[in-house]
Amino acid sequence: MKHRIDPTPTPLEIEDAGTLNGIHLVALDTGVALIASSQHQAASGFPPYRITLRKMALAPALSEPEALFDIGLLLPSPAHWEASQNPDGQWTVVYEYNGGAVNALLLATPAGDTITVSSQVPFGSFHYPHFVRSAKAPQGERIVASRDKKEIVVFAREQDGSFGELRTLTDGVEGLLLETARESFLLFKRLIPGTTRSDRLPGRLHATRLSADYGMKEVHPALPENAVCYDFDACLHGDAIYLLAVTERGVTLFKGSVQDEPLQFAPLSEIGSGDRLFTHPTLVDSGAGVYGALIENENQSGAGIVYFKHAVEAAGR
Repeated sequence: MKHRIDPTPTPLEIEDAGTLNGIHLVALDTGVALIASSQHQAASGFPPYRITLRKMALAPALSEPEALFDIGLLLPSPAHWEASQNPDGQWTVVYEYNGGAVNALLLATPAGDTITVSSQVPFGSFHYPHFVRSAKAPQGERIVASRDKKEIVVFAREQDGSFGELRTLTDGVEGLLLETARESFLLFKRLIPGTTRSDRLPGRLHATRLSADYGMKEVHPALPENAVCYDFDACLHGDAIYLLAVTERGVTLFKGSVQDEPLQFAPLSEIGSGDRLFTHPTLVDSGAGVYGALIENENQSGAGIVYFKHAVEAAGR
């Protein structure tokens, strides 16, 4: 039986809420942080466009947003990104740099350094980057992305700090790689015919285990009734994988067990109905529970963020 969670609008004060185009939750030693981005035309100079990332505490208490990154972009098309906090407390962000014909993947640090993640594939176009979410290694060392919106690939950092050749995992437009201490799991979306919702294409979400060398095992539908999926995010919590998916029916929080074979997800909570416009789902484990957030009414004057906490104890872990 589903349990309704009513997301609480976050009082995030941001002057350019109409240009809000991305969010990401990150677990910290002291709580949970929310990173939000806005994209706009630069006042002057080159590159002609900017994407600004701001950080605010979401838990245990809300804080005022503070600037985290200000990055130049060549074109006004939306740049997808993901942020990560390093073990030393510094932040990095991987993002798409749209060059027109191709999208490069770049990694930026607060010190102003920029590393081209996709340097070994200069004519490839890369989309929807995500750091590998691992319980056994720091984030930031490996990045999963879609090449040409056709296949899921992974980049690994070399000892000199650069990124080497990519490794192709499977066909798909977007993927997440999650690692426990013993196993690796890949959630990925493959496109199907249909109309977009915001800038997200419709697809079917799949789940599989990976071998130690990234070999694919048996692939299964991730969502009940093989629902049409527009966007998704997931996180590990102990032996569970929590999944937040935007489908044609709305937004739902799902749970699966890494001990199950095959990996299957059951609905826990309806977060939002299909008649409301939600994008950019993000999910993070906070220890005692799981936090989730979404953008509502992206690129509109009434744009904002809704978030929720799912208490794991109440869910019957």
